[in-house]
Amino acid sequence: MIDELEIKSLLKKLIRIRSVSGHEGEILEFLNSVLSDIGYKTKKIFIDRRKKERYNLVCGEGEVGICAHVDTVPALGMGNAFLPYEKNGIIYGRGSSDNKGSIAGLILSLYHYKKITKNLPKVFLAFTVDEEEWSAYGVKKLIEHLGRLKEMIVLEPTELKICTEQEGSFEFELEVETNLSAHASFFEKYQNPIKILFRIIEKIEKDLKRKSNLLEISGGWRYYAVPKNAKSLVEIKMKKGEKKSWLESRIKEIIKSESKMFEKTRINFKIIDIEEYLIFKKGKLVKRLEQAFLKEGLAPLRGVMPSWTEASEFHKANIACVVFGPGNLEQSHTDKEHIKIKDVKIFSKVLFNLFMYYL
Repeated sequence: MIDELEIKSLLKKLIRIRSVSGHEGEILEFLNSVLSDIGYKTKKIFIDRRKKERYNLVCGEGEVGICAHVDTVPALGMGNAFLPYEKNGIIYGRGSSDNKGSIAGLILSLYHYKKITKNLPKVFLAFTVDEEEWSAYGVKKLIEHLGRLKEMIVLEPTELKICTEQEGSFEFELEVETNLSAHASFFEKYQNPIKILFRIIEKIEKDLKRKSNLLEISGGWRYYAVPKNAKSLVEIKMKKGEKKSWLESRIKEIIKSESKMFEKTRINFKIIDIEEYLIFKKGKLVKRLEQAFLKEGLAPLRGVMPSWTEASEFHKANIACVVFGPGNLEQSHTDKEHIKIKDVKIFSKVLFNLFMYYL
């Protein structure tokens, strides 16, 4: 039924379409054409009517939905990122695992279901924009148009694990500013804000007994002078049961303590984003997906999604969620991003079984 040749053909077409956040128009037009050929009547939900390519594409009806973001991060050092190539059953290219492998598998499952049954499955479909940005306006706008939806499958690379929980994340900005600078040959006499910044981060890690992720860092200049400021965007994972108020309080206490040690130095702390550890509301989807795996003679696996996903917004709207899809999240956003063709095939067959027998 679903064969690897059609998977490769469709996935490579999707990767060739550059759909970096903010420029999703071309891929949405392509998906609109494909969905229309299958038999869907699509609808555009604009997130900004001043920008014609900034919209979510939705179609289908049902109490169960499937949501897939269509945007990707930029090349980020990946050579020929949008020219996919295949090697040893693996397709390489930007967006291959996040999130176009999932989209290819979904489209093919819909196509074959319609071909066999002459009907469309009882499922609501949403293709969103802006997921790779801090704002996530796409899914937030989508929430306003969900009607009677009760459950949602959020497509993300989970290595085919059915994720019913999601790790939390506390992202904040730290900035150290000093009022004094000097010729660099006198550096011993001055406080270096870059070194102070690293000291504070090490204190936070020691106090919270966990590593931090320095997403971005800046400070100083190439000219021979003691720098006056340093800034970093920092992420700390939140554990199950932790409250954001407690974590914020602990970090502020550490910063306050460190501030007393450095005269004429100002330490600024700004929260960028907080998502507590989530245990998604339970519905019927987990059991149904597990049955769809068993139909293929495969043992279903459960997991925890280690990153923020659009499931956060559905969870806030009291919609039962699972995060599920082919691909390796660890390699996504890197110059090694890839996906196994056989995993896309399994994923597509599981969705087909879900549509055919369990919805």
